[in-house]
Amino acid sequence: MAISLLTCWSKVEISFSIMNNFITSGTSRLIITTLNALQTVEYHLLAEGKSSVDYFYKSYFLLEPVDRSLVDNIRSSSKAYEKEKSEKVMVVKNEIKDLKEKILSEEKAKKKMCYKCCQTAENDTPKS
Repeated sequence: MAISLLTCWSKVEISFSIMNNFITSGTSRLIITTLNALQTVEYHLLAEGKSSVDYFYKSYFLLEPVDRSLVDNIRSSSKAYEKEKSEKVMVVKNEIKDLKEKILSEEKAKKKMCYKCCQTAENDTPKS
């Protein structure tokens, strides 16, 4: 039992060591699912002992069959990325729109206040 725990611990340690290879200040801002995908790919490549070019190498790519699951994964991740990007753009556009409306309403309020002040000043001044 003790030996099985020790062998398990080394594999866990290797997994965390692999995570340290690609977690940087740039990747720390990624979404958890993206980071999970990076970790999974990196782990499989290191487990195979191959680079990504060697792992996906095809001797004659025109005749070899296409990996359908890989194509589906790429398409779904592309759709998810585009959706997330468009949602972020919409959020920014809505924030800008709200700020513009707020600024315009403040300017209108200032104009009304100035107009009222001018009206009261005209009414208060004695006519000669």
